[in-house]
Amino acid sequence: MNTDYNDMSKEDLERLADAFFNSSLERHEEADLARVLAFSDVHTPQLDSCRRAMGLEYALKRHSRPTRAFHKRGIVAAASIAVLAAVSVTIYMNGHNQNDTSLRAEVYMSGKRISDEKLAVSLARRDMESELKAFRETMEEVSRQKSATETEIRESKELINQINNSKL
Repeated sequence: MNTDYNDMSKEDLERLADAFFNSSLERHEEADLARVLAFSDVHTPQLDSCRRAMGLEYALKRHSRPTRAFHKRGIVAAASIAVLAAVSVTIYMNGHNQNDTSLRAEVYMSGKRISDEKLAVSLARRDMESELKAFRETMEEVSRQKSATETEIRESKELINQINNSKL
């Protein structure tokens, strides 16, 4: 699919988004589509869905306004919890119903379906380990910030008490 991405219509962009979801784009075409969607003002439910699938929506929001590091860590923690919950449910379902083959998962990476089961499991484990590590780091940072906040509150209370006692 050789396409000139300049001055594309909404319908042309939607056709490319369909091709992305059908895993029929080459890597360079995916990259070109991502660049076009990142800078395009055209918004439709399908194009916005494609932006989300490519991870562009969060990236655009992140660059459009400053955010605090703690807020970013909270998003990572929430995503980590969601991944852990999904993996836990899958493990639970697979462990309790060995004879039921109706539970299947399809793994996609960059819009391409991973058909090799061993590779898919390996990628899932790698991602799970990465998410667990990020989750642990986030929880450690939350704990450090909680301790710092508690110390700050205690010091503020002591200062208020000193000021109140000096007025008496």
